[in-house]
Amino acid sequence: MDEGVNHPQLPELVSAYAAATNADDSLLARQLETVFAHHFYNPQLFGDPAAACDERNVGSFFRLVRQVAEALGDERSAHDAAMNWMVWASDKEDVAEYWRARARLASDEAERYVNFIAYGPSSIAAESEIPLISRMKREIASYRDLIFSGDCRGQEQPGEAEERTHRRCAKRSALIDALFRVERALMRVRRSDLAEELQQMIRKLPNEDNSEHIVLEKTLMEAAFLHREGKVVQAARMCASQLNTVGEQSVVSGILLRRNLAVYSIETGNADTAFRMLSNNIVVADAHQLDLDHVLAVRDMGGIDFEGAQAAPSDEELLAIARRAHDVAWGFPECDVTMEVALLTATELFAIGDYEAAQPLSERVASWSENTSNYQRTDTACAIAAASALELADMQHSAVLYDALADLRSQYAASESPAETLMNAAMELSNAGAESAITATMMERSREFVADTWESAKWHEAMALLRWADWDDEGVYGYANSAAGLFLDVHAPSDAARVLSVAVRAAAGSHDVAAAESYAARIDELIAPSHPLHDEVHALLAEARAQ
Repeated sequence: MDEGVNHPQLPELVSAYAAATNADDSLLARQLETVFAHHFYNPQLFGDPAAACDERNVGSFFRLVRQVAEALGDERSAHDAAMNWMVWASDKEDVAEYWRARARLASDEAERYVNFIAYGPSSIAAESEIPLISRMKREIASYRDLIFSGDCRGQEQPGEAEERTHRRCAKRSALIDALFRVERALMRVRRSDLAEELQQMIRKLPNEDNSEHIVLEKTLMEAAFLHREGKVVQAARMCASQLNTVGEQSVVSGILLRRNLAVYSIETGNADTAFRMLSNNIVVADAHQLDLDHVLAVRDMGGIDFEGAQAAPSDEELLAIARRAHDVAWGFPECDVTMEVALLTATELFAIGDYEAAQPLSERVASWSENTSNYQRTDTACAIAAASALELADMQHSAVLYDALADLRSQYAASESPAETLMNAAMELSNAGAESAITATMMERSREFVADTWESAKWHEAMALLRWADWDDEGVYGYANSAAGLFLDVHAPSDAARVLSVAVRAAAGSHDVAAAESYAARIDELIAPSHPLHDEVHALLAEARAQ
């Protein structure tokens, strides 16, 4: 941001932002939001609008804070901005600003419901659980006549009449803003029954304002309806059609449409299209000094699964993209977006084998992220940090990180249980040459997390393997016997045979033919001769007899 848009003092920036939003100049508004993110983002100052602007622009100041905080994923600052905005507007009896602030609080209410009440995608909110959204829905519908009254621009009137017209037009604009936001909130909490009336209002909303915002929101809304019905391809086509219509006339609309196209493409497994859309957004953002949108596009790239993509970028290319985004985000606070970019960077560093750089970066992301509700990001970062420490032969630190990862996985439905996390990590550390005291401690911790018979069987199997690695045959026999019995308790004879084969291997290695024959006989009772393990076990048995 060293070229193009100047860096005014905060009061000047807020004044310019107020003028840009009033004029529906989305490009200038977005550029000013980027300047704010670079140079003025300080949550400690967000509650003091007097230091940021004059009285007439306080609403615009809170709107600016809310917009940037929301884009950065700083949910607390975004919510506080909307609350302070609403209280100020109420005290000043500024009806338009009051509506704008409440509409954003309605969005927050929807997020709170989804995150902390719904506990599943099929839950439907009761009106008592979304009181603000429900109330605003009824209020918006009652202002139907004002919303459909048409364009307010150019209606010059003298004196008090002009002021009344101005207030009326400001209220109408705020109501339209609330209409879209409350509609999205209703869809978010799966209340399509309540959303229907607002949907019809949006579809009938006149376009004579020639408002970029209204046209864009109507398109995104219709695409969202199609997406909700499972018609993802149709939703993508609608966005693509509007993108062709917009062309290069509306920079911000183009960015948002391409971002939605990327989301739909990811859902349909079209990674190439998703990457192309986001890459185009980076180019456009650079051309128009929209660093915030540049970083958001790179953040979204981290969500693309390139498996099977025809034109997938290499790890080196993704690393270069992520590193540049980090440079572009200079001055941005540590937040969801910057941490996602840092995680993408760490992921690609790990992929190319630069563990010395990947380890501290991923650990920093994990440390920051553990205070958020994004368990998956924390999990991924912690796993990369632990694996990197292992690759660097820092066994003790790797064990500490795997222990932290297990604790994290005990708090949410992870794909790998905390017990399995520690068992598998102990095996990896052992294979890498870690001292047995380290792996023993990990296995002790793992046992604290064992939740059922299956995990108990897996635990005993892991202990058998670790005892085999330490040449402790008696330990192998004891744990293998226990594991096999537990596997049979859960009707898993093949797994029982697998762990008993460890005992065969130990017996063969120590030339204990009797033990090898005994375990091989038990395995033969559990699996068919065609089972791949059968030939392996009998080869070991032959080896033991030949020695």
